[in-house]
Amino acid sequence: MTCQFDERDSIYDWWKILLPPSEEPTILYYFFELTGKKSGGEPDQDFYIDDDPKFYGGGTGMMSENSNYLKSFQITIYDPEFRTPEWMQRGLIYQIFLTGSGRRE
Repeated sequence: MTCQFDERDSIYDWWKILLPPSEEPTILYYFFELTGKKSGGEPDQDFYIDDDPKFYGGGTGMMSENSNYLKSFQITIYDPEFRTPEWMQRGLIYQIFLTGSGRRE
């Protein structure tokens, strides 16, 4: 997918991409790749990535010289018809991870 130039104001260039949503609930991860040329004419590549990935794509972002898939933004596609079962509405879920063979040592 490629971005298309949309408009320019006194400060920013605005770009857009049309992304048809998935029919199934899913999570999409993305970051921005910027390519161009430096003032001397040599190629330049930078990335705009999430600066606070602990919130799963909720940071404001930062420039980086390197791509980092672990610092991607996210778009969550959900089913608007989904309803949490009544029995789970005030519940807690625990996930237990066993190490090695699972034996106590």
